Amino acid sequence: METGRFKLRFLPNEADEGEGLNHPGLEHYLSHPYAGMARETGQNSLDARNSDEDPVVMVFEKKMIKAGAIPDLDELSRVTDICLRQAKDKKEVSFFEDAKRILGNEQIPVLVISDHNTTGADGEQFHALTKSTGISEKGEADSGGSFGIGKFAAFAVSDLRTVFYATCFEENGTEKQLYHGKTLYRSFEDPDATEHNSRRATGYWGNSSDYSPIDSPGNVPAWMLRDNTGTTVFCLGMRERSEQWAFETFTVLLRNFFAAIHEKKLVFKISNNDGNVHEISSDNLKENLDSKAVSDTAADLQIGEQLESARALYRCLTDPDAKQEQIEIGEAGKFTFRILLRDNIGYHFGFIRNGIFITDNLRAFGQSFSRFPMYSDFACLVWPSDAATGAIVKTLENPRHDELTAERITDPIEAQKRKVAFKKLASRIRDLLKENARQDPEDRVDLDELNEFFASELEQGDDEGDDESLTKVVITKVETKKPTPDRKTDPEGPDTGGESGAADERGIHGGPGPGHGDNDGDGTGRPGDDSGDTVMGFRKTYVTDTRVVQDKTSSKYRIIHFTPVDTGTVRLKVRSQGITNNDVIRIRKAGSLRRFANKIQTRVTTADRQSVAVELEIDFRGALLCDFEIRPGDPA
Repeated sequence: METGRFKLRFLPNEADEGEGLNHPGLEHYLSHPYAGMARETGQNSLDARNSDEDPVVMVFEKKMIKAGAIPDLDELSRVTDICLRQAKDKKEVSFFEDAKRILGNEQIPVLVISDHNTTGADGEQFHALTKSTGISEKGEADSGGSFGIGKFAAFAVSDLRTVFYATCFEENGTEKQLYHGKTLYRSFEDPDATEHNSRRATGYWGNSSDYSPIDSPGNVPAWMLRDNTGTTVFCLGMRERSEQWAFETFTVLLRNFFAAIHEKKLVFKISNNDGNVHEISSDNLKENLDSKAVSDTAADLQIGEQLESARALYRCLTDPDAKQEQIEIGEAGKFTFRILLRDNIGYHFGFIRNGIFITDNLRAFGQSFSRFPMYSDFACLVWPSDAATGAIVKTLENPRHDELTAERITDPIEAQKRKVAFKKLASRIRDLLKENARQDPEDRVDLDELNEFFASELEQGDDEGDDESLTKVVITKVETKKPTPDRKTDPEGPDTGGESGAADERGIHGGPGPGHGDNDGDGTGRPGDDSGDTVMGFRKTYVTDTRVVQDKTSSKYRIIHFTPVDTGTVRLKVRSQGITNNDVIRIRKAGSLRRFANKIQTRVTTADRQSVAVELEIDFRGALLCDFEIRPGDPA
């Protein structure tokens, strides 16, 4: 087999520009590379759907490819050695040392992402995919992508910063194929070059004479070939993580594409090189969403709340009891509003487009949809009703496609039109939420005599348009059930501090202020009076936005969400919330986290949202309080 034409060549650097590893397109995805890759590639494939009758099938597969089967790998090794010698900081040295080690192995791990029942990428689209920056060539105005930076997500999962592409498409009734590759390194001086010793950070794999793609299948290795229309992406030197990558990809796909999967637009298959294929389709979507393995992975990725929201929004999408109506707002377009009322479902809002989850708020247009005082639990979905409206929404999306704002529209007149129109849309959605979910209490007690003490705060009202006076106190009966306490002595001493990390008693409702609920708490933690005391170097600590969510499958399981205000090693314990006693409830396990008697331990960083999945030793359906303590440094 001839592979001589598939060569690696780095661009000449005639202006002698300095380029490092901190590529701006990559920075969006490095913190959670597989999450970014899954969302971006899924979106691209959905845009290229070939038939409305059959779903797009996407396959994610880890393969081990012999180093000798990868064309011109010796050239990549040579450039890696040069870059290592010329590296100027620890990050670059570490990267090129790892790359050199990977290239020295007999087999190279490759993540292969292929789509089927798609059109493939024609010449212009393939050029945009492989060689353009900030350009997106997509046929439909309301297609998923809009900034063209999503293509860099694949590089984030490659420890060699090298991606190969293969596409097969039809042009004038004739099947054509294109093959190309790209490497993102650093600029360097090539001592072996006959001309242009200075080279840029970008190298292309293909025709070495003009950096163009290969159009002859006979000049590429067999493992890259396609036998049907569609596109394949190969991430060389698949980022070395645990086999958790498959579950991470699986979970993110569920979270972002549940609507498209339900509508039979997408099917995902994931293979971890172990012979097992995990599939997500409309037939098993609910089963996968409710999977404990998915819940645990979401907690590790700190997207437990987002997954819980996806479950609720999926129920909204599928439950026949959900109410649906149309919204039409002049310059904004036509939208579908769908809402489901269910006890203990929480408060969930989602905005989707093309079957892809975009955002849970319209904060840029005056509605964060985070406060719902005196509302029944609900899940609500809103989406564009037609392609024209979808195209308008697309202009408001940020590069990560997870926020809507008019600030990115450069024409000030057009930006103002969109801002006014979508503020009307956001207000209309809030009105519909009130009409459907707002509940007036049966009994009220006026406490006007307290106004003089609280007027400065209470007069502010609800900044999202809820005009319910906060000087009204709702009187309700609350049934309490005392749990079976664990009377064992805490070997680390009595809990003499205050209720650090305790949550306001308000259920899974997510809004501030008093309330009630069965499965969840939320609030800002506070240390007790003796917060300065230490045990083994630990002290009480503040946390914010504590939320405890009970798993639907068992009353033993909880996901605890919190945001630390300190950096270090945190220990956490939970207690029942009683009338007179708050009894410690022992934690049986918390994934891979260490357990010390009644407490679990983990590393946290200031303002970095945490999600911890725990299993209690007893079945307990009541509200929980969380106590937090911290010390500097990593866990012992």
